Parts: sequence; C-alpha cells; structure tokens
Amino acid sequence: NSKLIDNFQRENQKWTQNILQMEVSKFHRHIQDHQDNLQFYITAYNRIKTETSRLLKKEADVKYYVDSIEGLDRMRMRLLPLNDVHESERLSYSIDVPVLQSEEAPDTLMETFELVEESQSIEEDKNRKVLRSLAVGDSITHIWNISQILGLSAVEGLCILGNTHLYLIDNYFHGTNGEVVNIEDAPTASRDPYLKLITGRESEVRAETSTTHRVRSWRLDELASISKKQFLFRDVALELFFVDGGTVLLTCLNPKQRDSVHSKLSQSATGKGLSDDLTEALKLAASSAAVVAAKPSFFSSKIISAFNSMNIGIFAATKKWKRGEISNLYYLMLVNTLAGRTCNDLTQYPVFPWVIADYTSDELDLDDPKSFRDLSKPMGAQSEERLGKFRERYEALESLEDRNAPPFHYGTHYSSSMIVTSYLIRLEPYVQSYLLLQGGRFDHADRLFYSIPKTWTSASRDNSSDVRELIPEFFYLPEFLTNDNNFEFGKLQSGETINNVELPPWAKGDPKIFIRKNREALESPYVSQNLHKWIDLIFGYKQNGPEAIAIGNVFHNLSYHGAVNLDDISDEMQKSAMTGIIHNFGQTPLQIFKQPHSAKGVLDSVDWTKEILDGPSFTLELKSKEPVSQIEMSTKTRAWRGRPFLTSNSGGVLMKKGPSPTSLYVNGKIVESFHNQPISALVFATESSFLTGSTDGTIHIWKYTMVGGETELEFQEILRGHIRGVWDIQCSRPFNMALSVDEAGAVLLWDLSRYKFVR
Repeated sequence: NSKLIDNFQRENQKWTQNILQMEVSKFHRHIQDHQDNLQFYITAYNRIKTETSRLLKKEADVKYYVDSIEGLDRMRMRLLPLNDVHESERLSYSIDVPVLQSEEAPDTLMETFELVEESQSIEEDKNRKVLRSLAVGDSITHIWNISQILGLSAVEGLCILGNTHLYLIDNYFHGTNGEVVNIEDAPTASRDPYLKLITGRESEVRAETSTTHRVRSWRLDELASISKKQFLFRDVALELFFVDGGTVLLTCLNPKQRDSVHSKLSQSATGKGLSDDLTEALKLAASSAAVVAAKPSFFSSKIISAFNSMNIGIFAATKKWKRGEISNLYYLMLVNTLAGRTCNDLTQYPVFPWVIADYTSDELDLDDPKSFRDLSKPMGAQSEERLGKFRERYEALESLEDRNAPPFHYGTHYSSSMIVTSYLIRLEPYVQSYLLLQGGRFDHADRLFYSIPKTWTSASRDNSSDVRELIPEFFYLPEFLTNDNNFEFGKLQSGETINNVELPPWAKGDPKIFIRKNREALESPYVSQNLHKWIDLIFGYKQNGPEAIAIGNVFHNLSYHGAVNLDDISDEMQKSAMTGIIHNFGQTPLQIFKQPHSAKGVLDSVDWTKEILDGPSFTLELKSKEPVSQIEMSTKTRAWRGRPFLTSNSGGVLMKKGPSPTSLYVNGKIVESFHNQPISALVFATESSFLTGSTDGTIHIWKYTMVGGETELEFQEILRGHIRGVWDIQCSRPFNMALSVDEAGAVLLWDLSRYKFVR
C-alpha cells in the first residue's frame, strides 16, 4: 500500500508541475499578447488623433526624408514627413543632428507612451511572436536568416515566405532546431562574420535597438521582381522590387543560401509595375551577364562566360536610346542597374557624370561646346596639369614592381559612401549615415558640400584627392540643395554660415532652375553625342587595362571586382582591413561593355518648355450631352475620351454616377454606400485601385479584382484631413501620390503606398 501511495504522490507531483508549467506558459502568452495589443492600440490612437486634428492646429516645423520608393525612371523624389516614418523603415542607428535654434519650439500632436513590462522574468515565446506577426490565415512555407542593408548598416533578421505574404522581421534568428531566438543569443558561427566588420561605431548605437523586432510585410502579388546582387564584392545579395516602387536589399550567409532564397521568391514575382527595359536589365544583372546576338564581343567576356542563353534586353534598350526613344537619364539608370549599382547600397550608389563646366556665367549657353565637361576624359584628366601629377604617381608606383600593390593614378574614388552622403547631407536619412562615417559630428565647415561651383573646381582641377562624379539627384531633386531641415553645419573660415548650397549665377538662386538646366544639359545634343565616351570610362573598355592607363583612369586595385576574395583571407585582421577598404573607399562598377559603346543616333533634345500648341488635329463630338469633367485615355483603343462627372474607365472597369448620391455603377451594376455623404470625386489610382471623395471631407481607397467576369470591391483605407467637401482628386501613378482639393481651396498631398498624409 505504501508503494501505491508513493507512486500516486509522485504522479500527482508530475501532474501538478505540468499543470503549473502550462498555466505559467499561458500567463506569459497573455502578458505577451497584452503588450502587443497595447502597442497596436497606442499606434492606432496616435494616428487617428493626428489625422482628425491636423487642420485644427498650427503645423509645427516638419522635417522630411527621402522615401525609398522609386517612381518614373527609377527616380526617388518622394519626400515624406520624418515623424510618420514607420519604425520598420527607419535606419537601425539614430544620431542626433545639430539644428539651428528657432524662436518657437515646435509643438507636436503625437503623444509618447512607455510600455513597462510586467516582469523581467517572463520568458517571451519568440515562435509565438513571429506567428502573431503573420497576416490572418497565412502560414509559413519557408524561413531564412538574412540581413537587410539599411544605409550603412546591416540588420540581421528573418525572411519569411508565407502562402500569401512575405515578411521581414529584425533581430531574430531561426536555429537548426526550429526555435526562434534573439539575434544576440544566436551561435556566433551561424551568423554573418562580415557584418561585424562594417559596423564600426554603429555597434554602440545599435546596442539600444538590437531588441527591436520590427516587422515589414507585403502581399506576394506585390512582389514585382527579384535580382541577384553583390555586396562587398561577395555574390550573396538580393534586391527585391515591389509593384509600388519599393525596393529592399538583403544579404545572405553564402551564395548557396542566396540562390535558395532567389529560387523560392522568384516564383512569386509578377513583373508588374516595371518597364520592359528595367525588367530585362534586372534579369541580366541577376545573371551577371549580358550577351548581344549581333555582337557577342560587345559585352565583357567575364559576363559572357557566366551566361549561356541569348539575352538581348540591354541591347534592345541601347537601340532605343540610340533612336532617342528613352532619355539619357533613364539609359544611365539602366546601365547602372546592369552594373549592379543600387540606391539601397551607399557603397554602390548609381554614378552620373558632371556634364556642365560653366559655373560662373550669368547665363548658360547650351549651344556652346565650351559650356560642357569633356566626357571623353575622367574627372582626373579634365586639367592637363593635374593629370600630369597623377601620371607621375602611377609611374612612381609602377617602378616599385610590387605585384601585391599594382600602380594607380588616383588614391581616392569617384563614388563612395562618403561622397554620396556628403552630397545628400541636407536630407534625412542620408545625414544619419554621414554622421556615422564622421563619428557623430559634422566635418569642418570648409570641407562640407556647400557650393556647386567650388565642388566643380575641386573635382576637376584644384584638389589632387578629389575626382568625384555626380549622383542621380543632381538631375531631378532640388530639395537636396536646400537646408529645409534646418541643420547646423557651422561657419566657414570667412565667417559665413553654411545653409543652402551655393548655386552658379545662371541658376538665379533657385534650386529648381539649377536642376532643370542640369537636366537640359544632360539631354542636350552635345551630351547625347558624347555620352557613350563617358560610359566607356565608367562601365566599359576604358575602365581598366591598357586603355585605362593611356587615358589616366586607373584606381586603387581593391576598388575593382575580382581583385580580392574576402572568403580566401584567413587572417582576421587582414580581412577586417580589406573589408573596411572595400566598404569605405569606393567600388568601381562591374565592367559590362568590352568593346566601345556605340554613339547615340538621334541628338535632338526634347523641348519641354513648349507652351504654345498648334490647333487641334481633329475634334470629337461626344454622344453624352453632359459637361466633360475629365479627359482620359482608353485602355483598349488608346484614344482620348471625354468623361462626364463621376465617370471613369480603367483596367476593364467602367464606373459611372449611380442613381443615389452615395452609389456608383460598376460595370453596369449598382454598388451602394461608398460614403455616408454624397460622392463628389472619383479617380483610378492604379490598375487595381481607385479613390472616391465625399462632401464630408473624407477620401476612401478601394481595391478591385475581376473574378469570373465579376468585379469584386474591397475597402482599403480612409484618408482624413479635409474639413470641407472634397472637390477633386488627381493621382500620379508613377510616384504613387494623390493630390486632393476641397471646396475651401485646401490642397492635400497623400502617399498611396502607405495610405498616409504627406503635406
């Protein structure tokens, strides 16, 4: 009997322990869910409070940042309020930027709350937290440990492929046993060792945010393309392109894992939202290859050997460019893309040429060849006197006959993370990366980017350590020239305070005029006639070898692809030094053209300034007797059609004014209750969404899909901001923006990618 009692007591103890463990686990889950729910409600409350009180209060000084979403011709022109940046899209490092003191302290509508954890001893269920991050009804099919490149940082985390969505979650690690742990608890041998070598000061800054598990997600039908890339000259990176223009750069532990991720994700890529030329360029870049059927030797033999099939996409783009069908700017974007350059990697940022040489005249004469830079020579050869000194350096290094240190003309590069961030120092988030490189403070004022004329003379003539080229923003983004964020850069030796960038006289003090003139110069007949010579220098046969030596275009050996394989270096100190040089010095683009690039055939520049139009070639009389409210192009006939009020047709969906003020005909069927008050505006935003405005001041966003010949509508979001009835809405499809105006004349700008107010 005593044995039975002892066994019974032991079993009871086990049951009791199991029950206690289950209850403790349930309690921990409850606390975890409570914390997550509370954070969600706080975020939702702050957003609604900001939206509903926006126009009732004087707006404080708003700082703006450059959004990563790309628009027309891959241009990043969207400036969004910095305070509205979602945590998942911020840099992993945050450095205080000195600002000029204003008379009035800015007031903010946003309240801050600090969540105090119930108990530090509560063990968080990481697997459960990941599962709670998934969309309703979704499940995990694949999970990988990756790193996301943001600015100059690499944030480790998870890439999760679900049945319906794709997710990125920061600072988690998925172990071989299936358990998810915090990144600092992951085995060192399983993490990417190269990421530690590039963090530098960031390791101190990131210590505070390493426990933040930011989540980003996209529907799989939003993934447009995925392209293989290099990072630190290692073939381990992926760049994801989304339908709305968003892009993400990821790195993997090794090429095998990268290829696995690419294989799975590419099955979901739709190709929507990308031009045919960009799609083909991404495919070629992903294969590190380009072959032209008519001229196989046109491209680098290194690329050809890696590519077997006949891909002629970039050659098709070249032919379009030669015929004048695509602009010089977009062709340079495509060439940069093919060479692996991306705005997501500051060390491999797209390279653009200086095109103007006259920064002193009151008027810029684009018909005078003397107004232009010599595109057949690198920046170091624009001055014969300075080129002579560079040649002396090359010959001196050559005489040493050191195989481990090949001779070079230039000890600095024309493109590096420091050059890019110094150009964009007046904008978030680039100023953060600049300060990270500079140890948290601005450089001496005289060494900052504060004058375009002085920067040109420095890079083309005066400074033996400055041969920088330009970045794409010089041709489309005037905001990078103005200090709208009110940063304090200090004073020059002359005592002058640095603020906006000094412009050449012909810009008349207006950044928009400078950008317009610079773009006109880029598209001018002179540049069109000579641009292929510059392409030969940066991306072509004059990039290295005898041609580069002859023209004075040789840079440090470690800046070229294939010069060093970091994986082959066993000494950790040497590997760290090499990684630092590659990451900070600058990287020469992949050589993609082995033979001389052909010249452009059509040299006429587009006349964007034409204001007086000829008379109409023909006139159409509409069957409808109602006034024409808008003119839109038919998706079927490609003919322009006049539409009455609340009538539009796009993507096979015809919408007309309904029988009641709150209804619309959708492909002939009545749909009620679009708003609580009468509909006052209607516009298609994309091929699958449209916006409706109401007399109550609200704007509703709707998504539509065609299922079995029927049109299904799904409400997406409500935009609040107008206090009077919405009068009209217009959308920019290339940039995913909407502009609305109400009866009182208030004009509001909206971000349709995130459904947020801009300004």
